[in-house]
Amino acid sequence: MKGSIADWAKTEKNRNNNKRCLSYTLGHRFIYFYMSYKTIKNEASAELTVKKSKFIATIKPIISVVEAEEYIDKIKKENKSARHNVYAYRIFESNVDKYSDDGEPAGTSGSAILSVMKKKELFNTVAVVTRYFGGILLGTGGLVSAYTQSFSAVLEKTKIINSIKHKVVDFEIDYETYQIISTICKNLTAKILFSEFTDKVKLKIAVPEKQFQLFESQVSEIGVKFLSEIKNVYIKEK
Repeated sequence: MKGSIADWAKTEKNRNNNKRCLSYTLGHRFIYFYMSYKTIKNEASAELTVKKSKFIATIKPIISVVEAEEYIDKIKKENKSARHNVYAYRIFESNVDKYSDDGEPAGTSGSAILSVMKKKELFNTVAVVTRYFGGILLGTGGLVSAYTQSFSAVLEKTKIINSIKHKVVDFEIDYETYQIISTICKNLTAKILFSEFTDKVKLKIAVPEKQFQLFESQVSEIGVKFLSEIKNVYIKEK
């Protein structure tokens, strides 16, 4: 591919959530580099009864396909006698969306849950809705409604939060410089992830990407250089 990313990258504003992101087209793939994404704060569960069928919805924040699949297996083992264990999950970093209707008519359950996840712009989230059949058929529309309501109910038991892109840098500095950098961090919203105090001070600091240019400028003014390569991580809001 000829030219640099800067030659064909563009910055646009996402009208849905007012976030700024860098996007570019590579072949037929459209890729976004978000400064943040939405996820859930904690694991939760909720129950719903529809025409004698009991629906148990569970949800959990995860960071990988492996973690999602392990959680699904756990819920299935806890509900071996259930008729269906429908699930859906989305992984931000690996761009994975997956669902299973687990024996329900196609498009009535797992895909309905995934559709709500997309509308809510949720990532790094896995949801399982277990159904204990009550003997009354719900029909296609009834199933979509029941699974959608179950997922919506469990979402109300947790909190949707932002996971914000940070740049992580390391320092090894003297104590006087440590005081200055600590003040810089407090004035911004940078987080000190690790500190070690010996004859020198070792620090690992995470800086929100939107503040990094200012942070880098202020640190350069006092003659401090980064000890290692800059890394990108996403950190959840509290």
